[in-house]
Amino acid sequence: MKKQMLVITALMLAIWCVSCTDNSTASLEKKVTDLETKLEKRNHDIATLATTVYWSAKAGLFDDPLDRFFSAPEFWQNTYEVDPSAGCYARCAENYAAAVKTCQMITNTTERLTCVNRAYQNLTSCSSGCRGLSSPPR
Repeated sequence: MKKQMLVITALMLAIWCVSCTDNSTASLEKKVTDLETKLEKRNHDIATLATTVYWSAKAGLFDDPLDRFFSAPEFWQNTYEVDPSAGCYARCAENYAAAVKTCQMITNTTERLTCVNRAYQNLTSCSSGCRGLSSPPR
């Protein structure tokens, strides 16, 4: 009698485990499908966000207002020649802006940073040369 009960219990346990495994497999497959769907949606959202940020940056929405102010041609065109160094500073700023624009085309981050640093050093040395210019005698 004990052996029969043990065999029946073992059989019931085996049937329960098989049915449990089938349900677990089905539920796991459903979870995997749901997660894959969510992943596709997230990837689409990320791609949309990246595209939006890229075009916003291209449109100049993230530009620094101070950079835009000093980069504007009107700032340099309407100078009074009280100080002859103004033209020199304008040329330095134009060269720096052109150099930075060229640097932004570089895709390698290290090379881009090196290029921007070199442009800044050129701006600094150019500006230093402008300081030596004196005002014309009055």
